Amino acid sequence: MKVDLQIPNQVLRRARHDAKLRRIPFHQWVTDALTEKLGPEPLAAEQAASDRMKWAGALKHLREETARISAIIKEEFEGLD
Repeated sequence: MKVDLQIPNQVLRRARHDAKLRRIPFHQWVTDALTEKLGPEPLAAEQAASDRMKWAGALKHLREETARISAIIKEEFEGLD
């Protein structure tokens, strides 16, 4: 897709120079810069959140053990007061 942009000359010169230093076409440099500025795609962020929830649920079987240990700790600290 073609788009017309108004970019200050100084910024444009710096961008073209950086593209040459990296040995990539200018249009690829602009695409990379915009992608970096926009951050991850929303779908990727949703997938990451889903993966975190899946892994958090993997420890569900330890709830009783955690409650037992917490009760022991609470009893020990009550004795210190």
